[in-house]
Amino acid sequence: MRWLFVGLLFGCETEETRAWAARRAELEQRKAELAQLEAHGSPDRVADFRRSLDLAAFVREQGVEARVFLGPGTVRLTASGTVKACRDTVKALAGARWLTEGWRLRLEADHCEWEARTGADFTRLEEALVAAPSPKWSPPPPRLLSRGVAEAKEAVAALEAKVRASEARLGAAALIQRRLDQVDPLVESLRARPAPCDLAVLDRELALDDGARGKLLEIEHDRVVHPLEPRGDFRLRGLVEVHEGVLLWHCEAL
Repeated sequence: MRWLFVGLLFGCETEETRAWAARRAELEQRKAELAQLEAHGSPDRVADFRRSLDLAAFVREQGVEARVFLGPGTVRLTASGTVKACRDTVKALAGARWLTEGWRLRLEADHCEWEARTGADFTRLEEALVAAPSPKWSPPPPRLLSRGVAEAKEAVAALEAKVRASEARLGAAALIQRRLDQVDPLVESLRARPAPCDLAVLDRELALDDGARGKLLEIEHDRVVHPLEPRGDFRLRGLVEVHEGVLLWHCEAL
């Protein structure tokens, strides 16, 4: 019994010692991640990603007559004017269309109303830029039979100081890097999507003779408003077909 008591006294692993060991392992992993980021990460990655989502700035850079509306969970780009002016605007904004998921186009008497809007994927990309605070860690309550706690506390304190120093040097990238890594596949899939066909429709309108131009056309990426049968309109014929109520678009990249 005496030797059993000595074994319990000096060799018992308590919840307290396990908690300190887990905290130490967590900090070691975080320290390694930050070291990798400092050695090989791009310090401008967060800023570049934020700029890529700034549709208002993109519109200003292109110098086109388009308006940007920010709403709950969505961003809308709109343009209005002559068909040619509308076409030039849509073409100039092609580099940002990977961020939009829907569009609407209305043409009548050489007047154009155009709109493109973001969707759920854009919201996911924006959320990646929000740095969630690290969960607060609370030291475990002391246990009578715990041993080596003082050394564990010192090691944890030293690691916490190193992690804080690395995070301070890296700034926002330290908190957002992991989120950006998670959305990289989404960015690749969005950039690989077929280009929207609204520009092709505008090009066809401008290719019509003056006498044939100007007839009412209203269409969205997922529904036809007028005319209801695309095959009856040169501007839509061959670009889109209706299959079981779903629009299937066929056009070349912008």
